[in-house]
Amino acid sequence: MFASVLLSIYAIGSFAQPKDITPFERSDGYATATYFECIDYYRQLARQYSSVEIKEIGSTDSGYPLHVVTFNHEEVTGSQSKSKIKVMVLNAIHPGEPAGVDASMMLLRDLASGKITESYSQHISLAVIPFYNVGGGLERGSFSRANQNGPEAYGFRGNAKNLDLNRDFIKMDAKNTRSFVHFYHRFDPEIFVDTHTSNGADYQYTMTCLDTQPQKLGGSLGQYLKEKFTPSLFETMKRKGYEMCPFVNVYGKTPDNGYAQFFDYPRFSTGYTALFQTIGFMSEAHMLKPFKDRVKATYQFLISILENGAAYKDEIISIRNKDRHHILKKEIYELTWHEDLSDPDTILFKGYVARQIKSNVTGGTRLKYYHDKPYESKIPYFNKLIPDASITVPEAYIIPQAWEKVIHYFKVNNIAYTKYQADTLLEVEAYFIEDFKTYQFPYEGHYPHYNTVLKPVQMQIKVRSGDIHVPVKQPGFRYIIETLEPQGEDSFFKWNFFDPVLQQKEHFSAYVFEETAERILNEKPWLKDSLDQKVRIDKDFGNNSRAQLDYIYRNSEYFEKSYRLYPVFRIFH
Repeated sequence: MFASVLLSIYAIGSFAQPKDITPFERSDGYATATYFECIDYYRQLARQYSSVEIKEIGSTDSGYPLHVVTFNHEEVTGSQSKSKIKVMVLNAIHPGEPAGVDASMMLLRDLASGKITESYSQHISLAVIPFYNVGGGLERGSFSRANQNGPEAYGFRGNAKNLDLNRDFIKMDAKNTRSFVHFYHRFDPEIFVDTHTSNGADYQYTMTCLDTQPQKLGGSLGQYLKEKFTPSLFETMKRKGYEMCPFVNVYGKTPDNGYAQFFDYPRFSTGYTALFQTIGFMSEAHMLKPFKDRVKATYQFLISILENGAAYKDEIISIRNKDRHHILKKEIYELTWHEDLSDPDTILFKGYVARQIKSNVTGGTRLKYYHDKPYESKIPYFNKLIPDASITVPEAYIIPQAWEKVIHYFKVNNIAYTKYQADTLLEVEAYFIEDFKTYQFPYEGHYPHYNTVLKPVQMQIKVRSGDIHVPVKQPGFRYIIETLEPQGEDSFFKWNFFDPVLQQKEHFSAYVFEETAERILNEKPWLKDSLDQKVRIDKDFGNNSRAQLDYIYRNSEYFEKSYRLYPVFRIFH
């Protein structure tokens, strides 16, 4: 009798789980929460603790809303908050990499319940987007990441539009992105974290991370990140038993001979937030380590971010505010960069011996890592950049009202502008697109341009009532320049926003234009000389009558003035 009572009590205790125990914990680390489990969990947490709030912040391509969960949140604007440092965490941008989803669920609970007793919790205002890629999370399975060690089931990388959301922060094709951007600017975090799972190589670390490239972040904040905050973060993780190295940016080869820091273009989350002087990190838990260990490492990473954020709160807020002021004084802006291979840092790397061996599948060779042969070695880490292209910063840009998508995106990003109230003639600097190359295959819904060559010209344009005047000296200084300068790494031109100007609209009929071309050559002897010289030099051109007529047409008053004229203009006065 007594034994059966004990058995009944034990059975009840085994199945009666507290409401704030996560699916990850209930499964002993084998399962990750679904989107619905995750949101329901936070709703329960918000009912249980007044310091936690969950709310919808916009829509997603899936039709389900995007949520944010906050802890110790102060509803103030940007730099008005001095008492707390604002930290923002983004989870499940790739739902197949869900360690941050489960780690954040436990973190918010432990903060709200007082399980985390350290005083740093009083000095942080935390905002967590618990499940960003809702559409990808709904495509739940266990086979989309062939190389990954768990969990039992997880989501898909592409969202409901099959977009990789971590390539979308500039072009904003997804509703998810536009909802994120709106909240990001309202919250205006000093520190941003995007949680991921890494691939590409094998090594001893459970956690690696990448921080915003310091030169791209720029100013005193970039220097502070490299010299103080990141080293302190790495030391904190080491004390917690999760020693890290910088994100291992290699694919198809080993890191033994060194590697370069990941270059986070503005299309990526940390590259985008850097445009607004936010320190950014991507945590990268290693795919081959057990899922349980990856979640624990991510949990400790997030705590380490909070600890260091609170410890350096006053310095970060002060430096950030000063940088936001100082950047407005820049007269030259670096747009494109390349790796400096002449001056690497040296890091201690803990890897596994790897060899090329015969493949039993293909008969060729394959790369194999040997876990029974760990090693430690100092290797070069290429984390410095050299600027390629720079521009002189204008006073303002003019955007014709026809380009409403660009104007809308400026509005979403809190970029201030005014509208011209009357038609006006203005002297401006304009660009002609002299040359460019284009991807042959689609990339994230676009065919991006690259190797863009510009011809700057001074000209007079007619600005119409309703066109947009965008002053550069404002909080979105870097965003304005990076998106509007065509040669930028992630400019709107690169992402095809202005492609209509690349197509010639008017043409000529050769049988009619012959007489006109003859008249033009008679009136412009210099053009006839130029044509004759080109015929002598270029045999193909000399044998192509259509090409010769086109040459005359393009150098005549009949050729359209708008062809390849970049429709955003620069003002310098």
